[in-house]
Amino acid sequence: MLRSQQQLIAEFTNYGDRPSINDASAIAQVAVDAFLKEEVDVVYLVYPKFVNTVTQTPVVVQLLPVEPPADQGGQPEKVEYIYEPNPEEIFQALLPRYVDVQVYQALLEAVASFYSAQMVAMKNATDSANDLLQDLTLTYNKARQAAITTQILEVVSGAEAL
Repeated sequence: MLRSQQQLIAEFTNYGDRPSINDASAIAQVAVDAFLKEEVDVVYLVYPKFVNTVTQTPVVVQLLPVEPPADQGGQPEKVEYIYEPNPEEIFQALLPRYVDVQVYQALLEAVASFYSAQMVAMKNATDSANDLLQDLTLTYNKARQAAITTQILEVVSGAEAL
C-alpha cells in the first residue's frame, strides 16, 4: 500500500456480480496461510455493510485469531456437552469453513453496497437531468412568449400608425 507503507500480500479483483464461495475460499486461504506462517499477528476483514438502499456502514471484523462473542449479561449458565468426535477435531473442521463464510459474507455485502450506491447515483443523476429539462423548458417557453408578445405589440403599433 503506497500511502500506509505496508506490504500487499495478495490482491483479488474482478469477481463480478456474483462472487462464489470458491472465490471467498481463495481469499480466506491466503489470510489463513499468512496467519499460520506467523507473517501476520491479526487478520481484519474490512467491508461496507449493507444496511439499506442509502446506507452502507464500514465494518471492521477481526477474522483471525477467532475470538468468542462478547459476553452479554444475563446469559444462562453454561452447559457442558459431549462431542463426538472430540471438540478439537470439530473446531479444526469448522474453522476453515467459518473463515470462508465470513469472507463470502463480506464479498456479498460489498456487491450489494456497490449496486445500491450505483442505483442511488443513477437516480440522483436522472432527477437532476429532469430538473434541468424542466428549467430549460420553462426558460424556452418564457422566451417564446416574450417573442410572441413583442410581435403582437409591433403589429398593433403598425396598425395604429396607419
